[in-house]
Amino acid sequence: MSSLPWSEDRLVPDGRNAHGLSFSPAAAVFNNRIYVVHQGRGNDGRLWYSTFDGSRWTPDTPLPAAGANGIKGAPAVAVYYNRLYIAYRGQDNQLRLGSLDANGFFDVKSSGYRLSYSPAMVAYGDRLFLVYQGTDDRAGKLVYARTNGDFWGEGEKVIDALACTGSPALAVYQGKVHCFFKGTNRSLDLNNLQLFDNLCERMR
Repeated sequence: MSSLPWSEDRLVPDGRNAHGLSFSPAAAVFNNRIYVVHQGRGNDGRLWYSTFDGSRWTPDTPLPAAGANGIKGAPAVAVYYNRLYIAYRGQDNQLRLGSLDANGFFDVKSSGYRLSYSPAMVAYGDRLFLVYQGTDDRAGKLVYARTNGDFWGEGEKVIDALACTGSPALAVYQGKVHCFFKGTNRSLDLNNLQLFDNLCERMR
């Protein structure tokens, strides 16, 4: 397969006033725009976002409602029922879920669940699915939860006692939720990515 014709990398929006960030950004298409969400520069603990309409970027803007709770690490984003959802690890290590509507109103709810690293999130069927490394008695274990944006269903669950370190990644492909994560088996390459397939079947 021939290589994809990638353009050269460049600062966003440009070199004169590039947006600053502390950890990895997250991006999704919402209302015909690309939304890029991230923690601000210098570990400021705030969520910021900027949008791109195909030709111009909007100014980097903080989400005021998220400032009271703060963010650790990187966010995860997904579009679900005409809202942009943003999941993140709060300063209190709780999983928080915010939603941004077309009018720019941002509302944040706490799940009551605790996590060690940034979460991953996808919309699948009629739910948002979140996977993350647990903490406390679930430290080093892969955990999932699902929500309709308001309620958290049956609570969080450990996925087959799978061990992980760091943040996982999720994707929906051919009707299945695929989860990629870094394992912790020291007899293997610690950087080896493991694929846990059919994740959605375990989440039902």
